[in-house]
Amino acid sequence: MTRLSPEDEEGLSRAISEAVTGVLNKRGARAGLPPLSWRLSSELETDFEGTHPGGREQPDAEALCASWADHLGLAEWGAGYPEEGSRLWAARLGNWRLSVFVVTDPELYRSVYPDEPDADGW
Repeated sequence: MTRLSPEDEEGLSRAISEAVTGVLNKRGARAGLPPLSWRLSSELETDFEGTHPGGREQPDAEALCASWADHLGLAEWGAGYPEEGSRLWAARLGNWRLSVFVVTDPELYRSVYPDEPDADGW
């Protein structure tokens, strides 16, 4: 089997992410929702995660993400994660997971995840 170069792998990942972003944000626009920033990750499973385009800590991020989660029929995991300063809504899409994430308490979030890059710099 021919192996893709790292550049090709990155390009493929970016193309998939851009396609999913386009589909999701068009659907949101039809419902009157501002777009979210979406990213693809595949650490443990294939996950498309959306958050406020200005960053996960924007003042209106929680309301926007909650509206998107409701629109997409995503369930909030647990009781959110108040002990971590965040909320996450998610659902399975076949072998993928679609999620929306927001930081609700930046200081608490950074204390729980000190090694994670800046919450807005994902």
